[in-house]
Amino acid sequence: MAELGKASLNIVPGTIITPAARDAAREYNITLVEAAGQIEKLPEETPIKNTDSKPAITSELIAAIVKQVLATLPRAKRAGELVKEVDSTGLRLVKGSSVVCEKLNTGRTDDGVAVKEIFNKKECPQMTTGFMTLEQTNYFCLMNNEEVYYLIDGTMEVEVKGNIYRGEAGDVFYLPKNTAVTLSTKEQAKIFFVTYPANQL
Repeated sequence: MAELGKASLNIVPGTIITPAARDAAREYNITLVEAAGQIEKLPEETPIKNTDSKPAITSELIAAIVKQVLATLPRAKRAGELVKEVDSTGLRLVKGSSVVCEKLNTGRTDDGVAVKEIFNKKECPQMTTGFMTLEQTNYFCLMNNEEVYYLIDGTMEVEVKGNIYRGEAGDVFYLPKNTAVTLSTKEQAKIFFVTYPANQL
């Protein structure tokens, strides 16, 4: 345009002129003039109509989508709450890393006993199962039901009628119903227990 010596350039009203184009016009002393002229347009392709009926994206739609996504995510567990996976058949998996034993009220403040039952009566109606920890304690108890103790870690002594039986990690105790025992450890012990029939400790 500048090489042809034109000092003005007619543009159709509404034409978008970039800052770079304006700078170039000033550099070559070209005046941009809006003129009510017609510019020959090339035939435009007929836009393809979208036959899909899609809902408009609204804040309500976005909120609904976010709510659905959050519902599929594992919800945050409260401190001490067990993490469980449940199958439609009734099979259940409890993640051991989520088990936190809670101090058992034995009536004696010096009893270092903590327990966490992992299935409720609805989930496991015939048995009570869970974990128990002992810490530098001598815990006397009467077995109201049959119980099985699997010693996971540490050592534990079970005293019954003056006889003492010492268990180590990997050992299993069976305690008959109506048996009075004293569970003791000089350090710490962790036990998995099963009680039959189901009974609250």
